[in-house]
Amino acid sequence: MLAKDRFLKKINFIFFFISTLLFSNISVCDGLNNYLLEYNKSLKNTSFSFIQSDNLSIEEGNLYIGEDRIKIVYNKPTHITIIVSEKKGMYVNHDLKEVQFFDTRKTLINLLFKIIWDKSFFRKSEISSLNNNIRIKKTIIFNGINNFIEVKYQDQPLLIRKIIIKNNQQNYEMGFFNHTKVDSLGKKFFSMISPYPSN
Repeated sequence: MLAKDRFLKKINFIFFFISTLLFSNISVCDGLNNYLLEYNKSLKNTSFSFIQSDNLSIEEGNLYIGEDRIKIVYNKPTHITIIVSEKKGMYVNHDLKEVQFFDTRKTLINLLFKIIWDKSFFRKSEISSLNNNIRIKKTIIFNGINNFIEVKYQDQPLLIRKIIIKNNQQNYEMGFFNHTKVDSLGKKFFSMISPYPSN
């Protein structure tokens, strides 16, 4: 249970990442704003490798963005898979063969789906462009906690490179590489059928 709880806490960081990455509406000049929005929208059927740190541990894995589901696979140090949709999610600890289903509306994934439909969510962000890098800064209040978010893009070609989340309880950093576009990840890839049905 401790391993599960630890990784479920890390979901919050992933959800902030996806929320910022997919459908952020940045209140800046229209040209740069539209440039980033078009890139973010194009990320469906895309995968990334990532390295995540919270100043205490380092995790490695892959993140996949589908049409209406997101799949996060931690490969090191523990093999964990998390699949989420608008209303439900599945957490799988492959090392322990432990599966848990949860209501995403009670987690930060709810924030993600609000952003999909309400593109005004990320207005009044601070944005800067310098030396082939684009940096976005935003403070979001969630559950009464101020979360400082910083997103870093590489420009030409435009690629998401890093996201940082800081609050008075935790600091997360996630770096991205191996950006890969695929034709379609498919529904089977995002299936929430337990791989360990006997447990």
